[in-house]
Amino acid sequence: MFQRAYLCTSLQINRCLMSRLSFRHRLFEMLVMIEIFAISGHDYHL
Repeated sequence: MFQRAYLCTSLQINRCLMSRLSFRHRLFEMLVMIEIFAISGHDYHL
């Protein structure tokens, strides 16, 4: 589930970078990716 979300978010980030959307949108996507990565990388917090 986390891997699936991570891949989807990564694709969204790549699309944002390629299409040069607003900085806020790219920052939001990066924050979401970092949050998902932190959750999937630290399952012992759950």
